[in-house]
Amino acid sequence: MFGLFRKKDRREVMRGDYEIGEFRGSFLKAARLIKDLDHYEDYEEDDLDDPERTRWQVRFTRQGLRYHVNAIAGDAVYAEVDVSGVDELQVYRCMDHVSKSVMGARCYVDRGQDKLMVGMRGEGFGRYRIDTLYDIAVHIAEDAANHALKFLGRPSREVPPLQVGTWEGGYRADDSLRRYHSAAEAFVVFAEASGRMVKTGQEGNVTFLQCGPVTFEVLSPGWPCGFQLRTGTRGFREAVQDPEKYLRIQRAIDATSYICPDMPDRTTIHLRDDNGLVTVYFDDNGDCVISTFCLANAKSDISVGLGNAYTWMVDATACMNELVASLPDELYRDT
Repeated sequence: MFGLFRKKDRREVMRGDYEIGEFRGSFLKAARLIKDLDHYEDYEEDDLDDPERTRWQVRFTRQGLRYHVNAIAGDAVYAEVDVSGVDELQVYRCMDHVSKSVMGARCYVDRGQDKLMVGMRGEGFGRYRIDTLYDIAVHIAEDAANHALKFLGRPSREVPPLQVGTWEGGYRADDSLRRYHSAAEAFVVFAEASGRMVKTGQEGNVTFLQCGPVTFEVLSPGWPCGFQLRTGTRGFREAVQDPEKYLRIQRAIDATSYICPDMPDRTTIHLRDDNGLVTVYFDDNGDCVISTFCLANAKSDISVGLGNAYTWMVDATACMNELVASLPDELYRDT
């Protein structure tokens, strides 16, 4: 009548020829643990107890690119692209190109160093195989950097498409036992169940959600452990065709900041800086797109981690609403 509950045998977790165990934590921990396995060069790590430390905690060189890793709000991996001597208009066009070409990529300019920083900052991390998601973030940063280099006419290389194997289990939208095939599907269920959004349709890998007057899109990258949440406006379409107006708009976006309640001491962050939680760019139609990227695995708590992503998007959208309200009609027009 009764059987025995059996514990699963512990499986080896290999990285190449090395057993790394099943470790969890931040991207900082991942970088520290696998730096020798992945042959990082010029590895630097800030003294985390030093009150004068810089904003980046880990830096290293990999395949000719310089990377920065931090864990301030969510986890982030960025790669450097030198833009000294590059025209400001060209830098902004490059940022738009990278953001729309590489799902999950966000960009900002470190003006003090004349560096375009391209990579990924995400939310949604919970109890997960940290090295796998870290690999995804490094891949996004590498792909974004090579897109930027190619756009600027510099030597670059084609980064092979990301291959992510099947993840065991499924994705939870709440505390129930029901699981969903992908994190994107689980987020849609969570968004509807929370009463914040209503699903209005689906086309291919894009699910449409309505939140009041705002339409959000949930995009799947083609593998189950990530998705992009985005929205946008058509109000800049006419102005961004003019280089001078385009520059004025981009500078205004750079200067826009807001209070993030999830950051330490309710930090004021800019839409575009190292602490930024969203991506803002212009697509081929001249639409201004606001998006955030999320990663999760079968054990992540969608209702907590990815709920933060929703909050980030709402805050950033409200911030953009305030910005466009302050702009003259020649730069933004409701259409």
